[in-house]
Amino acid sequence: MNITSEQISHALDETLKEYAKASSMRATSSDIEKAQKRHAATFSGLNKELAQEFVGMVRLAAIGKLAGAGGRLKDIPKRDEYIPDFSLEGYPSMDDAVAVLDKHLGKAETDYGFTAKKAEIDQNRDLETEQKIDAYNQFIDDLRGKIDIAKRFIAGKGPLEGVDLDFKKYVSNYWETREENFKNKLAGDTEELIELLRFELEEPAGRPLTPTPQLAEAVMPSAIGKDRKYADLYKKILNILNKKRSEIDKEINPALTKHVEAVEFYKEKYKNENKQHTGHWGYDGPETSSEKMWKKLVEFLKKLKASTIEPAKEDIILAMEQIDTLENQPEPAAPEPPGEDSHAELMRSVRDQFSGGVPFQENLNEDKLNKIVIDFNELRKQELNESFLAMFGGWVEHILGAMFGNYSLPVNIRGSKREVESFASALGQEKRYLEAAKRYGLDHPTTYKSRSSLDTAVKGFEKDTGLKWPFK
Repeated sequence: MNITSEQISHALDETLKEYAKASSMRATSSDIEKAQKRHAATFSGLNKELAQEFVGMVRLAAIGKLAGAGGRLKDIPKRDEYIPDFSLEGYPSMDDAVAVLDKHLGKAETDYGFTAKKAEIDQNRDLETEQKIDAYNQFIDDLRGKIDIAKRFIAGKGPLEGVDLDFKKYVSNYWETREENFKNKLAGDTEELIELLRFELEEPAGRPLTPTPQLAEAVMPSAIGKDRKYADLYKKILNILNKKRSEIDKEINPALTKHVEAVEFYKEKYKNENKQHTGHWGYDGPETSSEKMWKKLVEFLKKLKASTIEPAKEDIILAMEQIDTLENQPEPAAPEPPGEDSHAELMRSVRDQFSGGVPFQENLNEDKLNKIVIDFNELRKQELNESFLAMFGGWVEHILGAMFGNYSLPVNIRGSKREVESFASALGQEKRYLEAAKRYGLDHPTTYKSRSSLDTAVKGFEKDTGLKWPFK
């Protein structure tokens, strides 16, 4: 369980008071209190007892310095064992990051926009091939632009929808993995200081002091005022405190400040020497577990990219394949224009369209078939209702049957040249559409294009004849 800065500050404050009570050392300096609060934030998350003992060790080193025990107080706060690991606190979750990217990239149920764009293009039958290609190219350009922004977001170079993946904004001290090293180093430094003080203060040698891995058995500053084996040393320290109390207090603040500065120095190195956009690990601070945490972040970002950007790129590939299909589809043969001399010549042209250029078989006896007579003048006089459409549709179906069956059917078409031409064009396009649908399926670009040509021919027929085409 992490301890908040306020809790650490309170704990350290209480420790100083307790230690002062035990050794008659009273922390009266406001500078010391300010340094203590600043240092409390640095120790957030560290075992409370260790944080308390560290402050006690700094005070013991200050006493040793004034007692002539050397300048160890200057070096102690910078030692590697007192520098934490660094981790990311409050970093966005995978679910939050994916949700933001999916929204930005325009993800639908199945993909990142291709299905919707294809449906939009396919349903607009007024679009020519070049217009469809332009629409797909615009889709590709738009999605590529979104992907570029998404890449910057994953690289930590800019927030998206209020979410920021820049690791530098989430770096925090992480003490849990450092506590064992911290504890052992603290015990070792304390033992060394005690031996130096004994030497300087001519303290009789006591029992050998051997640090152990267990905090309860390790040599800690608080033991001096509590353990009877340090009673003589404790008295010597009190004599120094009575003479140099203010001088000792002045040594503590700079030492705590140096420790904070050392932690902040390595935190900045961690931020600046690791590169999120490449996943490069470049931090060369104290050997800690920070690299393992960094690798977890890099793996997180790789998974995020694989689940969002890579599928979006696949949509671009699908759109490019669609463009390739449109650019390479075969052009349907244009209907041959009917002749200009007579209705008989027009009908021969119509028959050529019906058969796709293959002559009708002549071995059928036309006299045995009922002749179909389509007179546009007479048809316009009839009531244009469902019965009429059914009759007219039946005639067209017979003609289409002859077209696909490759046999001759007695048909007489009467009307103006323009009316006969429009009928021939609509009938020919109807055949081509049915052939395309049979060959390619209804959901194929060639079929869509054939359908568009049929719609144009039907509109021309209805305009020229004033009659409704029987099929829609």
